[in-house]
Amino acid sequence: MPFPKEVRLSAAGLKLNRDLTIQITDRVPSPEAAMQLQAELSRLIGGHAKLSAVAPGEGSFCFLCLSRRRVSDSRLKQALGSLPQPPESCALVVTDAFAAVGAREAAGLAHGIQTLRQLVRANLRHGRLPGVLIRDWPSLRYRGFSDDITRGPSPTLTTLQREVDLAALLRMNVFTYYLEHQFAFTKHPLIGPKNGSLKPEELKALVHYATHRGIEIIGNQQSFGHFGNILRHDAYAELRETPDVLNPMSEKTYQLLDDLYSEQAPLLASKFFNVCCDETEGLGTGPSKALAGQVGVGGVYTRHLRRIHDLLRDHYGKRMMMWG
Repeated sequence: MPFPKEVRLSAAGLKLNRDLTIQITDRVPSPEAAMQLQAELSRLIGGHAKLSAVAPGEGSFCFLCLSRRRVSDSRLKQALGSLPQPPESCALVVTDAFAAVGAREAAGLAHGIQTLRQLVRANLRHGRLPGVLIRDWPSLRYRGFSDDITRGPSPTLTTLQREVDLAALLRMNVFTYYLEHQFAFTKHPLIGPKNGSLKPEELKALVHYATHRGIEIIGNQQSFGHFGNILRHDAYAELRETPDVLNPMSEKTYQLLDDLYSEQAPLLASKFFNVCCDETEGLGTGPSKALAGQVGVGGVYTRHLRRIHDLLRDHYGKRMMMWG
């Protein structure tokens, strides 16, 4: 778990019972985080805390309040103190009367709610939350992890959604997947296995699910090496530099990649797209051998990267990422 930047304990503490109400500023992704807190409380103390969403007020103040009765905005602001300035930052306070999270933006509020979830889960003693004041903000702009959906059992949409929930709990903001061939490409139905491919409608549903939890889905498609599961088909034989590496000398290579990108990139709101392009052993030994003799294997590699960089930028408005 990421440890908060500032923590100050106090002698106060909030007794949790079934009479609690959750009030939350109605800005995505905060309400979804509040529902997860509601489920956490239900699991630990029984009952079902009433959840009430309120319209955002003037200014940039977003809040969640867990209490037995309505707490005024002025009292919340006084208890929370000056809110941190960095993006996605938050403040959290637990008093004898209420627990509250405050932030300048909805993303920070969602992270603070996840911190409160963790307090409830790990620090509840005899039904009581310890008094504390927390101020927190991320050290990195992008924080996330990747699931390799190509090797081993193919994850279901439910599994991928559970991983998004885990990313949100850990106050991340990015989730991605690693893909070689396990996608149900409509333009190339031969590529994806029939019983284990991520479907376009599933990717679209995952993006929607993640957006409501403050998680950005970054697309991924191997685009040079690790292409053996596609190149093994006779229909793609002329695109082999080696049995596992694409032929960078054929225009059909770039038409194929454009086709593959076209079925993922439009479904993804993220400005980033990862083309991987790692481990291209044997490059310069097949159709590109003559060019490699002139510009070197590195020159061949760079030429390919520039082609797909421009393709993603010009056709889909994406910023290319790579493993290298």
